[in-house]
Amino acid sequence: MEAFKLVLKAKWRFLNDLNSVWHDLLSCRYGNLCDSVTDTNLGRVGNQQSLWWRVLTELSYLEDNKLDWFADGVKLRLGNGLKANLGRGTWLGSDCLMQVFPHLYALAADWNCSVADAGFWSEGIWRWSLSWRRTLLRWEESFTEELFQLLHGISPNCKIEDSSILMVDPVRGYTVKSGY
Repeated sequence: MEAFKLVLKAKWRFLNDLNSVWHDLLSCRYGNLCDSVTDTNLGRVGNQQSLWWRVLTELSYLEDNKLDWFADGVKLRLGNGLKANLGRGTWLGSDCLMQVFPHLYALAADWNCSVADAGFWSEGIWRWSLSWRRTLLRWEESFTEELFQLLHGISPNCKIEDSSILMVDPVRGYTVKSGY
């Protein structure tokens, strides 16, 4: 149980200690650490990764690999949008855009980009700029209208960084004690 809690602490540090040397080293080896520790898709952990990394990314799954309580409990508070993944991030609420709009996600040119890269500032107003791999059909345009209604009024804040919060304790964040 202690090892389990320490692994969860390491995952929490991956989300928050972005300026450390070890974070840069692990990011070079394994890619985006934030996505790796909060992605509930076990299929992304492959044999090309070290045993240590596979254990670290899979250990917080409960029985039968059906629930990763850590990933499900971590939400991203949108700041500048540089850390928030547009399609897979939980910056919008409890579900990511990939889950809410799976058809649009499949058609998107790049929903793997950050929120900051998914739009631009024009005269002090955030403008979402999403592109598609092909021209959308008429019935698909209703999905984009729904998407833009959902995104209306949501914009990055250039003055603060994105931050992770653990829903178990959204004020203090992760502590080993919260793993009990």
